[in-house]
Amino acid sequence: MNKISYKGLFIAFIIFSIANTQTVAQGDADGDQKIDKSLQVHGMIRVRPEIKENVGFSSANKYEFVGQKVWLDIDKILFSDSFRTGRAFIKFQDARIWGGQNASIGGKDSGASSINSAGDKITENGVDLREAWGEIDHLAGPFGFRIGRQRLNYGEKRMVSSLDWANVGITFDALLLKFDTKKNSLHAWASILREGDALDLNNVSAYSDFAQDTYFFGIYDTIKAISGFHIDLYLLSLMNTFTIKEIHTTGFRFSNRVNKGFKANGPFDFTVEAAYQFGHDGSGTTVNAFAGGISAGFKVNTLRIGTNIDVASGDDDPSDSTVKTFHNMFPLNHAYYGQADLLSWQNLMAGELNLTYFATKQLMLKAAYIYAMRYSVKDNWYPASGGGRSGKVVGAIGSTTGADLSSQAHSMHEVDFTCKYTLNKHFNVLAGYSIALRGDALNDKKANSDYHYGFVATTFAF
Repeated sequence: MNKISYKGLFIAFIIFSIANTQTVAQGDADGDQKIDKSLQVHGMIRVRPEIKENVGFSSANKYEFVGQKVWLDIDKILFSDSFRTGRAFIKFQDARIWGGQNASIGGKDSGASSINSAGDKITENGVDLREAWGEIDHLAGPFGFRIGRQRLNYGEKRMVSSLDWANVGITFDALLLKFDTKKNSLHAWASILREGDALDLNNVSAYSDFAQDTYFFGIYDTIKAISGFHIDLYLLSLMNTFTIKEIHTTGFRFSNRVNKGFKANGPFDFTVEAAYQFGHDGSGTTVNAFAGGISAGFKVNTLRIGTNIDVASGDDDPSDSTVKTFHNMFPLNHAYYGQADLLSWQNLMAGELNLTYFATKQLMLKAAYIYAMRYSVKDNWYPASGGGRSGKVVGAIGSTTGADLSSQAHSMHEVDFTCKYTLNKHFNVLAGYSIALRGDALNDKKANSDYHYGFVATTFAF
């Protein structure tokens, strides 16, 4: 029996024990049984076939696969009085590619995995703990804390997200301090991304852009003093004590998208976000970068027209001692720069126009057009994963070696089509098709094909 099978049996044993000992509380004096409402079990199953043709704008590259993600959540309220609440939460996750783990024909794990900019496996990770934390809210007035493995999502996820779109996603081992009131929500955290003293262990969450002993610190304040608006102020720091490498980002976000799903109270919605980055890498190289984005939309009856304008600095001189490539850390790039995942908030100038049609309460159709350029033609083209794509290597964090593009700034056009059908809170289907058309830089490079991407995601939730 392989390692994954043991994990599966262990989790099944836990679920069976909970179902028999916790779901039903002690009987009352008459022998009746009462449901323990302080314990909840939730879950999700998502199956997503994907096709990628002409990867790298080359007709020689084509991939077809089916990704599957399964969540199982155990949520226990430990205690709750008129003010304080103690809670323990565990999320098991199984993320795999169909046929990647051939347990039925020998048990050998032959599935390939890819690594995102946070060092996590994007496509496949077997059964693991996605989250395991305990928290106490309002321990002393508005002050509370959460400690353990957890997902972090802040703002509209441009800088800090759990990347749940990916098959595996990002998880942070962190201590989170919270100061929450009706008018303000101030959070601060300290997270260990890679522990140098644990290199003898199977530490698959190592942050790939840094060596050992890597930490992620953050302060994120959401001010809710103005009704219908949020003002976010943040300071984020990636630090490595082994190589003495540091990146600090200070930024703000102003938005009227204050409701669930980033929806505004009225027909007009907008977000303005900007960030400045500074730091050093311990060898005399300094960081001096910036990024900004504006997103807005207007809804009339069943139609919403929207636009996004984004800019992120790139390095215009690879030979000097200043890195000017903005690094957007742990983002959900998929939501902002095209669903083909070919762009990120790094060395970018991009504009998007989109139209959404809410045909019924259950059916949504969307079309989008994106025009993308590199901010600096001497810097990389950075896809959603953060690595360089066919660009000129520079000293920027996250860049990778690739063939030089031409001196043309225009990278690509992208056209996206998306359809979502939601039967109810337990079932939905999301389908999408994208085509990325070669821009001037790729045409000069004699790239021979446009990129096609399609998917159909079926999600069950309970």
